[in-house]
Amino acid sequence: MGLQKLIKQMLDKYPHWTEAANWQFWNLIWGLSPLWMGFIIFLLCKKKPMLIDFSNKGEFLIYSAAMLASALYIVLKDYKTSKFPYRRVMGMISIITLLVTVILFTGITAATTSRLGFFDISREFVRRTSYMTYVMSIILAFILTAWDNRRTRTDIIQERGSQLKALEHDFDKVGG
Repeated sequence: MGLQKLIKQMLDKYPHWTEAANWQFWNLIWGLSPLWMGFIIFLLCKKKPMLIDFSNKGEFLIYSAAMLASALYIVLKDYKTSKFPYRRVMGMISIITLLVTVILFTGITAATTSRLGFFDISREFVRRTSYMTYVMSIILAFILTAWDNRRTRTDIIQERGSQLKALEHDFDKVGG
């Protein structure tokens, strides 16, 4: 069995993961559209686009903050009326990661802005931290979205089948 077939079987069996993957795909395409447009502009100007051109000032930390904000919403929504797996832990991870992201971006901006240049900061540190935080936020948002989909989406056909069986059982009890 090929890897492609295995992935398809898994996604067919777990539709909440498929929906989370679709959401993440759209988020990566449209959420990173400033990056994609930058690449297009570089190509139109006959310059070789490089990721480094779009990550020297911690830009991916902004993308991370946006991703983490949506993940935090997923964890905290309807907390009074429904259960969410590991809500407290995932909420704390989301909040802490979001705060770290905001603090890092603020510090990097203060260090790299000429008018506020309090201290020098390594561009390599900025890039690595930005990339790592962004990847973490993508993974966290993906998992939380899949869990939320599993929690909130019911299989209508299966639900109807269960209702029909219960109705038949009740009908048989009445003597029908």
